[in-house]
Amino acid sequence: MQWIDYFFIQFPSRIKRLLRHLVFPFYRKFANPFPPSGILEWCTDTAFYIIDIVALPEIYHFIFRTIKRNIRSLNPAEILLGQSVFGHNVQYHLVSIDDRAILGTKKIAEAYVSFNMINYRTKLKKEIFIHEMVHIWQFQRFGSIYLARAIKAQRSKEGYDYGGVANLYQVMLKGGKLSDFNFEQQADIIEDYYRMISDLSKSGPMQHQIYGYFVKGLET
Repeated sequence: MQWIDYFFIQFPSRIKRLLRHLVFPFYRKFANPFPPSGILEWCTDTAFYIIDIVALPEIYHFIFRTIKRNIRSLNPAEILLGQSVFGHNVQYHLVSIDDRAILGTKKIAEAYVSFNMINYRTKLKKEIFIHEMVHIWQFQRFGSIYLARAIKAQRSKEGYDYGGVANLYQVMLKGGKLSDFNFEQQADIIEDYYRMISDLSKSGPMQHQIYGYFVKGLET
């Protein structure tokens, strides 16, 4: 099964992430891309790193694919849509779609991502699909910690608001990167980039250059 192969391929990276997280409070020279803000957050983050070590994302995927027959892989059109923004920086063959999700949809969000699975009900707009694919990218690159950071972003003062193209321009001038934004801001930046390239009449070359600069942050 693909998810088993994925787990063993990713296992060394997952161990490395956990060790880097565990030693961070004592040896700050070990770079942590998402340093915890305090001891409570550090403890919570530890749980998410352990989740990856014990293969919970893969077990979750296997169970849901088994009990919900509607869950499917991305179709060719969805893969092409993803590639229009993410190129080959996402492992599309690992992504699943649950288009009959009940828990979490409507009341919490129109759609949400659980590890390598996009959950929604009935239909999903293309721009929202791209937004959720950012969370898929975050999981595949950083692990289950994306969940903790996305929830933290949703509860923050800034939330999804990245400041628009004007703020992106200022961050770009300072040499900033996509990773300088919280996980929901990242998703909104890429979502707005997709909106822009889908309707070229509403944007100019300068906007393309600015958003394109941050889209490069998706490269692995």
